[in-house]
Amino acid sequence: MKDIIKLYEIVENKTLQNLPLLNFERKNKEEELLLQIKEGYFQSDAEAAAKMYGTDDKDVRYKSLKYRLKQKLLNHLYFIDLEKIRVKFHWKNELLLWENFLKARILMEEGYAKMGEKMLRKALLQAEENAFTNIAYLIANLLIDYYVKEQNFPAYRQMQSLIERLREQQNIEEEAQDAYRLAMATLGKSYFSRIHFMEEARGIAASLRSIWEQTGNYNVFELYYRLQVAIYSYKGEYESMLEFLKEVDAIQSQYTIFSSRFDLWHHRTLELEACLHVFRIEEGLSLAKRYAPLFPSASESWFDFHAVYFRLACFAGNYQEAERLIYAAFNNEYMQQLPQESKRMWELMAAYLAYITNDKRLQHLFDVETYYKRLPDYDRHQLTFHLPLLILQIAYAVRVQDYEAVQERVALLQKYTNQNLRANISPRTRLFFRALKIMLDNDFKQKSSRSKGRYTQKQLSERQSKLEGDYFGEWEIIPYQELWNAMTMDLVREPMQKRGRPKKKKQAEK
Repeated sequence: MKDIIKLYEIVENKTLQNLPLLNFERKNKEEELLLQIKEGYFQSDAEAAAKMYGTDDKDVRYKSLKYRLKQKLLNHLYFIDLEKIRVKFHWKNELLLWENFLKARILMEEGYAKMGEKMLRKALLQAEENAFTNIAYLIANLLIDYYVKEQNFPAYRQMQSLIERLREQQNIEEEAQDAYRLAMATLGKSYFSRIHFMEEARGIAASLRSIWEQTGNYNVFELYYRLQVAIYSYKGEYESMLEFLKEVDAIQSQYTIFSSRFDLWHHRTLELEACLHVFRIEEGLSLAKRYAPLFPSASESWFDFHAVYFRLACFAGNYQEAERLIYAAFNNEYMQQLPQESKRMWELMAAYLAYITNDKRLQHLFDVETYYKRLPDYDRHQLTFHLPLLILQIAYAVRVQDYEAVQERVALLQKYTNQNLRANISPRTRLFFRALKIMLDNDFKQKSSRSKGRYTQKQLSERQSKLEGDYFGEWEIIPYQELWNAMTMDLVREPMQKRGRPKKKKQAEK
């Protein structure tokens, strides 16, 4: 009871004065602004300022109102339910530790040090068990200051010994992190910097593995894991990635810390992606069915995993399964909480499926005008989305025989690749671009396009045994050879030439 009384004294007298729960019945300006934004009436600051004050968004009154509302919403973050926010479970463990650290610090500063010390000891144990070295180090330093103040020498000696051990671990982790950051920043800088730095990156990965094997430090292992996966992805070494992922499966079964820190959801998604890239489609589908129940539906990880599952189904030609996955995603309420880019990717996949199956029932899942007809605004940072979108629009324009739109989009596709990709484009995509050029050169005639594109289609089919590295992150949603086959079936058929028996020559008069 004493603890409850002490806590009540702090909460009653020292909590925020504008502590929300937002009360829409009071109808003050902040609540009115938020309600209008929530209902979709205000799409910009200019609209909000005009409605609230009859002025523009530079008005001091509007800026002050927006600031007050923002502070109220920020105050809500103290009361966030960690089970509902979009973070993975290992991040929730870390956030809980920070939350307990803050609470204990307040208690100690407010004169309730004994209660704070109990919380810190418990948090310290959890931080060590979960290998959160930086948090454990901060907690240990706060505790040692308390023991010095309380003249508790045995506790001081114990904590000093722990601090020295944590400091040593932290130094190892910081050096490893410096090397990891250098490697990841350089690999991600550009295609050419990646080529020149790749061997050095492999050396850094080997060094990180060596440090982990010597120290058993989980944080170093995680850096090694991320870098090694990045190297395999950039080089298109997906057979090696699959072997590595299986090795990690064996490692994680030996250490209990993996159950609380290791992102198994991402690991399983990587396994599916690797199967897709080495064209082990049936194996990938089998794994997808086995792993799917592991993913909570109210998570981004569920959508990431099922996006790869969907592509595997499309590459297998199992469009019925692909349709089931599309509807499962769009019927998932969590879809509304996804980042805009993720939602657009799912709409793009639905548009591809609607095209290849010619099933118009799927068209209610996406905006037909956006995905089939309207040219996208140029943005080099959205090439992952825009290139497959342009390819889909070309296929659709062929179907409706709008050849002017086809030519316009092929030209734009060439412009995109010349300006931003150059050498950084996959061989499969190059082959598909070559097939498009064949179609244009043959004036969209079906027979000649299919005949002259037969070898290119054969090359695309043969290259299915190895889907090379992601290069710029391009997404092949429907296999290019199937897309090409569907497009050429929609081309104009040349008129049949008249056939008949050749006329007999008149016998020469004798």
